Amino acid sequence: MKKKSSKKIVFFGALSFLGNGNRAYAASANQVQLEIIKNIQKVFSKSIFNFFGFSPNRTWPFTNVFINNKSEGVLTFHSYINILGIREMHILFKRINYIISNEPDYIFLYNISFLEALFFNLLKKILGFKVILFLQDVKQNNFIDYCLNSIKFKFVSCFDILVPISQNIIDKFNLPLEKSILFQGGCTKFAFEIQNRCINKNIKLEPKVIFAGRLEKYNGIDKVINYWIENKPDFELHIYGTGSYESKVIEKLNLNPKIKFYGLVPENVIQEAQLNSSANFCLRYSIGLNQNYFFPSKIFNIMSSPGLVLINRFNNLTEGMKDNTEILKPNFENLNEILNKSINYSKLKYKERIKWLNQNANWFELTKKIYKIINS
Repeated sequence: MKKKSSKKIVFFGALSFLGNGNRAYAASANQVQLEIIKNIQKVFSKSIFNFFGFSPNRTWPFTNVFINNKSEGVLTFHSYINILGIREMHILFKRINYIISNEPDYIFLYNISFLEALFFNLLKKILGFKVILFLQDVKQNNFIDYCLNSIKFKFVSCFDILVPISQNIIDKFNLPLEKSILFQGGCTKFAFEIQNRCINKNIKLEPKVIFAGRLEKYNGIDKVINYWIENKPDFELHIYGTGSYESKVIEKLNLNPKIKFYGLVPENVIQEAQLNSSANFCLRYSIGLNQNYFFPSKIFNIMSSPGLVLINRFNNLTEGMKDNTEILKPNFENLNEILNKSINYSKLKYKERIKWLNQNANWFELTKKIYKIINS
């Protein structure tokens, strides 16, 4: 009897080599993709897996005009011409060439461009591979974006499994319900490491609050730093990250000595800071993006930390998330009251939070569901 050959899987994505964020790419996107990759390898254990992607960099002239290829185990980072416009076409060419040369059975995608949707749809009809698409964000800032997205999602609807991050994506673009699995994200290696360090230990929380992420208005950094300047709470504010608002943050440091800025740092530095912080911010506003089509994946890291989780009432929050976080009023009127109770934080509530995460924010369970559907 002829032995059945193993299925070939490729994951097309973008990772800062090896999973560290940089000024061109958010660390949270790395964490999510690495978690997806880990669980694909675990659930599809009898298949041959490869990651074929690129390491994002700022475009030339800010960095090199040509980015060389690198590899580490199953992770292959292909080379590309790093000029805006040419880069996107070169990456598409690399992916098409990989498909034709390697003939994968399953293709996993982390987000997708208009041209990728077009060409992958055509190649799927010719070569017969199956496509699983994780829709983590949709960029739609104007009428042209709307028109392109409307056409793009018609191509995408022909794929086998779609994993959108919000119900709004399904509803707005009429994605086929029978192919769609709504999943807002889950815990990553970063979150599990924090949980393991905290769950059965007495953590002494310090009077500091952490803001870690892109320094952009859509993340609320302007509101946070202005609150510290105007209200001068007793707690220190520790800021980690980089972004377009970074220069404003630096300008305002001398207006309140309790504001500390650390810039872009490795993930383990942020983890150490969050281990004993009284609270951590996770904010989202529709400024330069449409929050109907996004969801802050870092919320699962923050919910894994022992301190309180400070959020605003952004879109797509589940009841479980609301129950396990502290929701700030529009102008942070209740922030000082929340901070004053954070030092006496109950460990019982932390354990309840972790239990909720394990049940509702689990990439492994999602991957098992994908495996079951794709092989049915």
